[in-house]
Amino acid sequence: MGAQDTAITIEGLSAALIDTVTDNGPEVVNVVISNVPEDTLFSAGLNSGLGEWVIPIDALDGLMITPPEFFAGTMNLTLNAFTFESSTFEQVTTSAPFIVEVAPVADDVLILARNVEFATSPSGLELSNIELRTVDDRDTIEPGELENEYVRVEYFDLPTGVRLIPTMGGRLLDNSPTSTVFIG
Repeated sequence: MGAQDTAITIEGLSAALIDTVTDNGPEVVNVVISNVPEDTLFSAGLNSGLGEWVIPIDALDGLMITPPEFFAGTMNLTLNAFTFESSTFEQVTTSAPFIVEVAPVADDVLILARNVEFATSPSGLELSNIELRTVDDRDTIEPGELENEYVRVEYFDLPTGVRLIPTMGGRLLDNSPTSTVFIG
């Protein structure tokens, strides 16, 4: 297991050729990791597209994976080893599934307060034009990925008569005269 937005060492990956006959020509071993989410990076190898990476066998020990930015959840990957017998042109594939768990890390929050003003309304003073959002504003979630996190903001020592109104999603959990908790 590793943390979101960091390189994670994958323990226990290996592939070896089991061939006791040496006089029938060389065999070639290739390793491919499949079911890889888009924008994932490995510390070695080549992205061959369509969710597959070709990894050199000698790079399996200590191989690191960097999940896509903001990804948190379970990556269900498969290690595929391909052998090719040059004397018979026979190919054999051996596959083993493995999991990489990516722990979520709270993302930064952007608070954009442009032209903040207090306006008088029939119900009192209203604070306007504060926009809150997480840095992770993707609309799609990869298979195995956890849902996006929420923003929680606590406002304290509000001036008397000020009230906050969520206008673009989210809700107020506590709206006392001197403090307010927003989640969204």
